[in-house]
Amino acid sequence: DGRVTGNWDITLGWHWKLWEEDGGLPATAIRQFVRIPTGHDSEGIDYEIRPIMTWTVSDSAHYTLSGYARSVNGDNFDRTTVNDDDDEVVEDGRHFRWGIITGFDYDLSDDFKLIWDYVYGTSITEGHRDNHSLEVGFDWHFAENQSFNFMTEVSLDGDDNDNASLGAKMSYVVEFGG
Repeated sequence: DGRVTGNWDITLGWHWKLWEEDGGLPATAIRQFVRIPTGHDSEGIDYEIRPIMTWTVSDSAHYTLSGYARSVNGDNFDRTTVNDDDDEVVEDGRHFRWGIITGFDYDLSDDFKLIWDYVYGTSITEGHRDNHSLEVGFDWHFAENQSFNFMTEVSLDGDDNDNASLGAKMSYVVEFGG
């Protein structure tokens, strides 16, 4: 029904390219995001920083390795479950999360690329094991300084751990400066 906590939150981000690829040294950048709680029952402002390294594999393919550290504020991810004795148990949301992302992108044209990433990340709630997922999507540059990005995320865990079994993300990006 779409009434999941955080649906329609707004995330603002910025990307800072530190240097271009040079010989064996990868292109390196830092991305930062701030999530603003505008969605259903959402609260707290979250912050994420993501260092990114990219190597050229061929004229059309690139390999990327990145990590992330995320500060999650508010009680968006606290949840109540029922244990085997039918007692309600409140599970605390993890307020610091981290993970590693590795994957490839492939340019189908100058303006359109396919993206696939493996994501390893800490659980959403305390006391659960870490999560493994696959992100697949595309990035379309439809104007000189604008692009649209769509990614879908599928759990690779095959169980009911605290990560979503299937999710989607959409981004509209406007680039400023050089």
